[in-house]
Amino acid sequence: MGWKLALKLMGLGTLTCLTSILYCYAMSVLPAPVALTLLFQFTWLGLLWQTVMTRRPPRALQVVSALVIVFGTVFASGVYKTGITGYDPVALLCALGAAVSCSLFVTLSGKVEAPCSSEQRGVIVCAGSVVMSLTVCPDYVVSGVLAQGILPFAVIAGFFGMLCPVLLFGMGSPHLPAGLSTVMAAAELPAGLLIAMIVLGEPLGVVEWLGVAIILAGVCLAQVPSLLGGREARRAAAGQAVS
Repeated sequence: MGWKLALKLMGLGTLTCLTSILYCYAMSVLPAPVALTLLFQFTWLGLLWQTVMTRRPPRALQVVSALVIVFGTVFASGVYKTGITGYDPVALLCALGAAVSCSLFVTLSGKVEAPCSSEQRGVIVCAGSVVMSLTVCPDYVVSGVLAQGILPFAVIAGFFGMLCPVLLFGMGSPHLPAGLSTVMAAAELPAGLLIAMIVLGEPLGVVEWLGVAIILAGVCLAQVPSLLGGREARRAAAGQAVS
């Protein structure tokens, strides 16, 4: 692997680190369901980046899907109760900024192909995240906070928040159609909200879960053409194998 390709992979790691920085600040100020739901806007922001990169207008179904996701966000985040003015504007911008950087990571990760295993790719991506984090906070390791009790939480958060997603998504996505990968990744929202409800005690009612269902429906709606295309391709391949 050349150094240019390695830098591209490390650049993906800087995006994941930036997502973590912005999202962690938003989580410290906003209720967990609000921060998580705003982060989940990466699902339709990816459509925006694809439009910019390919210079092709989005399909009508994709536009409808984005509108459905935004509509569901109003209910899933609880904004319908208090309105946007009820939350800290800087935290809202950070949560949306995390969605932007996350959407860039998802979009660009499919553009960077490396002649190495998923495990090696994940290590290089995580190395870029380490460089970014130490650039933002260079005295973190030597400041003593690790020895003051944060280390166990940092290991747990790093394992489940950084290593596992990068490694498992890199291992699984090449074997799935692009549309199905996106739909599977959409499970992050209900899983995250369920954890927030169980662990953090965040109140989630029927309306919030209805918003989650609307968002997931919007994600699936955008992937209908690719899912149908993948099914037809598999049927054609199976027909050729039989013949």
